Amino acid sequence: MATFLLLLQLAIVLAMIYIGAKVGGIGLGIYGMVGVFVLVFIFGLPPGVVPIDVMLIIVCAIKTLTEECVLGITVNKERCMEMVKNSIGIVTALNPYIGYKTSTKIAKEALETNRSVYDIVLEKGLMTQEKLDEALNPVNMLASH
Repeated sequence: MATFLLLLQLAIVLAMIYIGAKVGGIGLGIYGMVGVFVLVFIFGLPPGVVPIDVMLIIVCAIKTLTEECVLGITVNKERCMEMVKNSIGIVTALNPYIGYKTSTKIAKEALETNRSVYDIVLEKGLMTQEKLDEALNPVNMLASH
């Protein structure tokens, strides 16, 4: 019976964490409170008594996830730069260089022709490749102007 109660408590806590994470922001706190409410009023746990066994199971799960799935991930810089160059949203970074109206025309053409903003700007001769690379460098886009 004790094992069943432990598993039920674990299921309730994990369900509340999952629902709260889906809601996001303050939802995680609110659903965490709902989970505690259920444990106190339905299971009769005295307020303030933490179901430490359930918490330890969650900590072990997080540790396992980190070790097995997160550690060792490396950044593929070339792929990231390719994604930046093929994003229509980068056209906003070109507004100071080619103007808003030209930028919107470039974005529309990129969307209609399924081509990159980068290639269209170069093809039309609106900027040199060096200037375009500098303007679309993510480090430069993050800097304050």
